[in-house]
Amino acid sequence: LDQTISIQALIFREKIFLRDNFTCKFCGYLHKKGIGIQIHHIIKKCQNKEMYYVEKNVITLCTFCHKDLHKHENKNDEN
Repeated sequence: LDQTISIQALIFREKIFLRDNFTCKFCGYLHKKGIGIQIHHIIKKCQNKEMYYVEKNVITLCTFCHKDLHKHENKNDEN
């Protein structure tokens, strides 16, 4: 499995962090170096590949909120 991140993905991620002021949209966690925050795709790549680099499809979340969100999404997918 190739774990490398494309330059396009890195630039996109940084652009979203800047847009969201490096702040988790759920809990307000702020980190200026981008450590402990991630981008979350509202519409998953497996659902629509064309939405992957669409700014309105992503939000900045801290690691904890991102894990929690996916935990709830997975529970909803099971029902």
